[in-house]
Amino acid sequence: MFRIILSLFLFSFTLSGCNTKSTNDFAQDQLTVKSESPLGAFLANSNKSAVLKFYADWCSTCKSYEPVFKKISAEYKDKVDFYSIDVDKSEYKNLIKQLKISRIPETVFVNQDRTSVVKKLGAIRRKKLEAIVLSQLD
Repeated sequence: MFRIILSLFLFSFTLSGCNTKSTNDFAQDQLTVKSESPLGAFLANSNKSAVLKFYADWCSTCKSYEPVFKKISAEYKDKVDFYSIDVDKSEYKNLIKQLKISRIPETVFVNQDRTSVVKKLGAIRRKKLEAIVLSQLD
Protein backbone atom coordinates (compact mmCIF):
# COMPACT_ATOMS: atom_id res chain seq x y z
CA MET A 1 0.00 0.00 0.00
CA PHE A 2 2.80 2.40 0.91
CA ARG A 3 4.50 1.75 -2.44
CA ILE A 4 1.34 2.57 -4.34
CA ILE A 5 0.85 5.83 -2.47
CA LEU A 6 4.51 6.75 -2.91
CA SER A 7 4.35 5.94 -6.64
CA LEU A 8 1.24 8.09 -7.11
CA PHE A 9 2.84 10.95 -5.21
CA LEU A 10 6.04 10.81 -7.25
CA PHE A 11 4.09 10.56 -10.50
CA SER A 12 1.95 13.60 -9.66
CA PHE A 13 5.03 15.54 -8.50
CA THR A 14 6.78 14.79 -11.77
CA LEU A 15 3.83 16.06 -13.76
CA SER A 16 3.56 19.29 -11.84
CA GLY A 17 7.28 19.83 -11.39
CA CYS A 18 8.64 19.35 -14.88
CA ASN A 19 6.69 20.63 -17.83
CA THR A 20 7.01 18.05 -20.59
CA LYS A 21 5.67 20.11 -23.45
CA SER A 22 6.25 23.50 -24.93
CA THR A 23 3.46 25.99 -24.76
CA ASN A 24 2.83 29.12 -26.79
CA ASP A 25 1.01 30.94 -24.02
CA PHE A 26 2.79 33.92 -22.55
CA ALA A 27 2.11 35.66 -19.32
CA GLN A 28 3.09 39.29 -19.58
CA ASP A 29 3.05 41.70 -16.70
CA GLN A 30 3.44 45.41 -17.25
CA LEU A 31 5.25 46.53 -14.15
CA THR A 32 8.30 48.36 -13.01
CA VAL A 33 10.82 46.09 -11.37
CA LYS A 34 11.63 47.79 -8.08
CA SER A 35 15.27 47.75 -7.05
CA GLU A 36 14.42 46.47 -3.57
CA SER A 37 12.47 43.47 -4.93
CA PRO A 38 14.20 40.10 -5.31
CA LEU A 39 14.22 40.49 -9.11
CA GLY A 40 15.49 44.07 -8.86
CA ALA A 41 18.26 42.99 -6.53
CA PHE A 42 19.13 40.04 -8.78
CA LEU A 43 19.44 42.34 -11.81
CA ALA A 44 21.07 45.24 -9.95
CA ASN A 45 24.41 44.91 -11.74
CA SER A 46 22.85 44.61 -15.19
CA ASN A 47 21.97 47.40 -17.59
CA LYS A 48 20.78 45.10 -20.38
CA SER A 49 17.63 43.13 -21.05
CA ALA A 50 17.70 39.84 -19.16
CA VAL A 51 16.60 36.28 -19.74
CA LEU A 52 16.26 34.03 -16.70
CA LYS A 53 15.83 30.30 -17.24
CA PHE A 54 14.52 28.38 -14.24
CA TYR A 55 15.44 24.69 -14.25
CA ALA A 56 16.39 21.67 -12.14
CA ASP A 57 19.04 19.04 -12.79
CA TRP A 58 16.48 16.24 -12.44
CA CYS A 59 14.09 17.69 -15.08
CA SER A 60 14.36 15.93 -18.45
CA THR A 61 12.61 18.75 -20.34
CA CYS A 62 15.08 21.21 -18.81
CA LYS A 63 17.97 19.08 -20.07
CA SER A 64 16.57 19.02 -23.61
CA TYR A 65 16.06 22.81 -23.54
CA GLU A 66 19.61 23.53 -22.35
CA PRO A 67 21.40 23.35 -25.78
CA VAL A 68 18.91 25.80 -27.32
CA PHE A 69 19.27 28.21 -24.41
CA LYS A 70 23.08 28.00 -24.54
CA LYS A 71 23.16 28.65 -28.29
CA ILE A 72 20.94 31.75 -28.08
CA SER A 73 22.78 33.05 -25.03
CA ALA A 74 26.10 32.72 -26.86
CA GLU A 75 24.71 34.57 -29.90
CA TYR A 76 23.20 37.48 -27.94
CA LYS A 77 25.48 37.72 -24.89
CA ASP A 78 26.64 41.22 -25.90
CA LYS A 79 23.07 42.57 -25.96
CA VAL A 80 21.26 40.52 -23.30
CA ASP A 81 22.22 39.03 -19.95
CA PHE A 82 21.33 35.32 -19.64
CA TYR A 83 20.95 33.47 -16.35
CA SER A 84 20.31 29.82 -15.53
CA ILE A 85 18.70 29.50 -12.11
CA ASP A 86 18.47 26.15 -10.34
CA VAL A 87 15.14 26.09 -8.49
CA ASP A 88 16.58 23.64 -5.96
CA LYS A 89 19.05 26.24 -4.64
CA SER A 90 17.71 27.98 -1.54
CA GLU A 91 19.41 31.29 -2.38
CA TYR A 92 16.84 31.84 -5.16
CA LYS A 93 13.69 31.10 -3.14
CA ASN A 94 12.62 34.78 -2.89
CA LEU A 95 13.16 35.33 -6.61
CA ILE A 96 11.19 32.18 -7.41
CA LYS A 97 8.40 33.31 -5.09
CA GLN A 98 8.24 36.82 -6.55
CA LEU A 99 8.04 35.51 -10.12
CA LYS A 100 5.61 32.74 -9.13
CA ILE A 101 7.69 29.99 -10.69
CA SER A 102 5.77 26.79 -10.00
CA ARG A 103 6.72 24.56 -12.94
CA ILE A 104 9.89 24.16 -14.93
CA PRO A 105 11.45 24.89 -17.25
CA GLU A 106 10.21 28.44 -17.21
CA THR A 107 11.91 31.35 -18.92
CA VAL A 108 11.43 34.95 -17.82
CA PHE A 109 12.24 37.87 -20.11
CA VAL A 110 12.83 41.33 -18.63
CA ASN A 111 13.30 44.32 -20.91
CA GLN A 112 16.14 46.80 -20.43
CA ASP A 113 14.11 49.53 -18.73
CA ARG A 114 12.56 46.90 -16.38
CA THR A 115 8.96 47.75 -17.28
CA SER A 116 7.98 44.43 -18.87
CA VAL A 117 8.28 40.90 -17.56
CA VAL A 118 7.27 38.10 -19.93
CA LYS A 119 7.11 34.48 -18.75
CA LYS A 120 7.16 31.42 -20.99
CA LEU A 121 6.55 27.94 -19.62
CA GLY A 122 8.19 24.90 -21.16
CA ALA A 123 11.04 24.32 -23.55
CA ILE A 124 11.18 26.98 -26.24
CA ARG A 125 12.26 26.22 -29.78
CA ARG A 126 15.29 28.07 -31.09
CA LYS A 127 13.53 30.42 -33.52
CA LYS A 128 10.82 31.30 -31.00
CA LEU A 129 13.39 31.97 -28.26
CA GLU A 130 15.39 34.15 -30.61
CA ALA A 131 12.25 36.08 -31.63
CA ILE A 132 11.30 36.73 -27.99
CA VAL A 133 14.83 37.85 -27.12
CA LEU A 134 14.84 40.24 -30.08
CA SER A 135 11.43 41.62 -29.12
CA GLN A 136 12.81 42.51 -25.68
CA LEU A 137 15.50 44.65 -27.32
CA ASP A 138 12.99 47.04 -28.89
